[in-house]
Amino acid sequence: MIQVTTHDPRKLKEVVAGEIEGKTFVKHVKKNHLVFIFDGYGIQMSVFKQLKISHVKEIKLVRKYMQDTLTASLKTWEEAGVVRDLGSGEQIFLPIDKMERSLLN
Repeated sequence: MIQVTTHDPRKLKEVVAGEIEGKTFVKHVKKNHLVFIFDGYGIQMSVFKQLKISHVKEIKLVRKYMQDTLTASLKTWEEAGVVRDLGSGEQIFLPIDKMERSLLN
């Protein structure tokens, strides 16, 4: 497991964005991370670029508050994602309906 960090411009420090497990990037998200204008979640573009370099194939978002995971391929994020800067640096956002939902055990 490899931790992926990024600079958070709001906190003015490095933060853990998630972990690479094999060919999967795993990110734990909270309820307040949902971006309503996209009905989805975002990943910092600097992190997304690291994932491409590391040959990650899929991104899995863990939502403990919903007891589920949302998974999509890196290709889906590239093709259906929307890049914007909403005040926390440039991010790529993917709507929930483009991800596969699975319940946590």
